[in-house]
Amino acid sequence: MNEFKTKFNIKTVKYRNTSTEKHIRNSYWKINDVIDIIKKNKFKNKFYKFNNGKTRISTLKNNLFIQNYDKNGMCKCDICGLEAKYVVLEKTKENKTDIYHFNLYTIDKETKQEIIFNIDHIKPVSKGGSSELSNLQLTCVVCNSKKANHYNEPIIDRIKLFFSKILKNLNM
Repeated sequence: MNEFKTKFNIKTVKYRNTSTEKHIRNSYWKINDVIDIIKKNKFKNKFYKFNNGKTRISTLKNNLFIQNYDKNGMCKCDICGLEAKYVVLEKTKENKTDIYHFNLYTIDKETKQEIIFNIDHIKPVSKGGSSELSNLQLTCVVCNSKKANHYNEPIIDRIKLFFSKILKNLNM
């Protein structure tokens, strides 16, 4: 059975993120160790076995972690730049299997509250966005909540929209 080489030691987290309080935590890890494991095993195995469970290696979420890490030299929120500090291997209580997933976290310096990182659609699905990697970004839960389903259209999209409205009016 494969084992992670180094664990990130956090004895207790006093203020867990409310959205993940009901998650079953297996262990804490350093971000760079998890990125290395994902990269090394990305094309080898569907699952990576560890301790008393396993995790899927080639997931959209893990690919986004790698993309963000390679771009920034760390994992950070694509909106505000908040840096993730550790990874937790966890699963929901409803999940009765031995399959866990990775979640990125940091601790708010002022409140000492744990902050989870989410996958966010740049252009929301509700506005025609896809779940392709090119339309995803890594965001802290604070930015993700504030953004909601809003989309800051790039200038090209605005220009296309502007001209499509003009053309539509000319055809009428």
